[in-house]
Amino acid sequence: MGLHVTTASVPGTGRTNSDDAFAHRAYDGLQVAAVADGIGSARAGGAGAALAVRRFADNFETRPSGWSVDRALVEFTTQINRQLCEEALHRYGTEGALGCTLAAVAISGDMMWGVNLGDTEVFLLRAGELRQLSERHSLVGPEKSHVLTHALGLDATIAPHVFSWRVAAGDRVLICTDGVTRPLTQEKLAALLSRHPDAIPLIRAIENPEDDATAVVISIETPTAGPLSVASLMVPGTLEIGQEWAGHILLSALDPDSRVWLARRLHDGEKRVLKFAPNDARHDEKLRSLFSTEITRAHRLQSTFFPTVEIPPGDPVCCYSLEYIVGPTLRECLAERPLITEEVIALGRFLTAATQFLLRHDLVHGDLKPENILVRRRGISAEFTLLDFGSVAPLFAPPSRSGTASYIAPERFTGAPHSERTEIYGIGVTLFEAATRTYPYGEIERFQNPRFTAPARPARLNPALPDWLEAVLLRCVAAEPAQRYQNYSQLTYDLEHPDKVEPFFAPDTPLLERNPLLVWQLLAGLLAALNLLQFFLRT
Repeated sequence: MGLHVTTASVPGTGRTNSDDAFAHRAYDGLQVAAVADGIGSARAGGAGAALAVRRFADNFETRPSGWSVDRALVEFTTQINRQLCEEALHRYGTEGALGCTLAAVAISGDMMWGVNLGDTEVFLLRAGELRQLSERHSLVGPEKSHVLTHALGLDATIAPHVFSWRVAAGDRVLICTDGVTRPLTQEKLAALLSRHPDAIPLIRAIENPEDDATAVVISIETPTAGPLSVASLMVPGTLEIGQEWAGHILLSALDPDSRVWLARRLHDGEKRVLKFAPNDARHDEKLRSLFSTEITRAHRLQSTFFPTVEIPPGDPVCCYSLEYIVGPTLRECLAERPLITEEVIALGRFLTAATQFLLRHDLVHGDLKPENILVRRRGISAEFTLLDFGSVAPLFAPPSRSGTASYIAPERFTGAPHSERTEIYGIGVTLFEAATRTYPYGEIERFQNPRFTAPARPARLNPALPDWLEAVLLRCVAAEPAQRYQNYSQLTYDLEHPDKVEPFFAPDTPLLERNPLLVWQLLAGLLAALNLLQFFLRT
């Protein structure tokens, strides 16, 4: 498919920053473009618009192979709406703080699918005629034209407008905010698009823009027939030693269900780890979709924090391949001894760096624990690798108890979504266990409704632990989210600046533990007062 994409944006007169945002991505024949406009009455509408378009475009990289494009449009829009609502509550204490409009299209071959919420719109120019494909979600009338009836991030339930259209060579698609459609009539837009296959002349035609104005123009040059064909997933049945799959020979199963295997690659003899979909995925579309998402996410998240990933070529895809790393898990290391202080610090820095990397993709790991950490080197220069792409989830994903119960933050047992604070709790429990070989609140079963009392002080379990590091661990595993580190950068700073770490005490910590010097001073003062009183009574 041949097409040309141009973008242009300008803030309203007197403004230095625009609350509009746009994004464009290309994924193996699928072109995705999105435009959003922050709602003026929303506290952080511009931030919401930027989040919405980035997440919308990025999500198509991990679209499950079983999803049609129009289904993905609805699913991703619904997911982003939920995330904006949750994030607004978390950051600003109100659900609509990140409210914005959205219009987006996905083009594959000669088909275009679109979705919109609010008054950001999509038009198609063909043979000089401009057609409106989106649906305007605002009240009618001169006094009400700015009142939206639908938008992202305002309510947990949304009803996006979805449409599709077959495109042809010479077509031009326009996605624009109301800062463009208010000052320019459809006749003016049609004339400008007919003369210029570019977004810049549209924006330049707006004199003294009253509002932020953004336009994306997609010029269709040579569409190919037929929609995008995405590689499908095959779920093998029983797997056995000696079988050949995806150019590898299976050597030995690495998990109880025999769905993760050590294998030898045929063309060079290199050992790799092959991960197959769960056996039940043969009859469960949801499991198939989850594993397809896992494959694409694993390939997308290439970094030094994780094993390298390869997706075997061909259609259908039956598994994905990971770098085979020789080394024990942290769980196996802890069976021998707790980590020394330098190793705990190195592990903390590694986990915060890895989770910050995932945060840049709006993701969380979801199951931080010793079993999912490989130890590549021990000692002062300890090195680690993080495992399990299957647990990775979107930031502010729907509430669930996914993960391992002993590492799940207390608020997630009562319906809170994934967030930086819940991941920091998982980091804290892992570090606490690495330093002491015990859980801060005891081992928790999956379906238990635990009570989180004051945790044991880790320095009592491991006297070699310095006071500052004990304070870091206790702040990570605080049962009350507000007492925990609020983001990864705070934890990173304390790990790198031990002299700046403040002591940490839970609210119910006795004064004798909080400030023993003050207690002894008070006792000394009380004894002095009693002695003085006794002296006066005698005289």
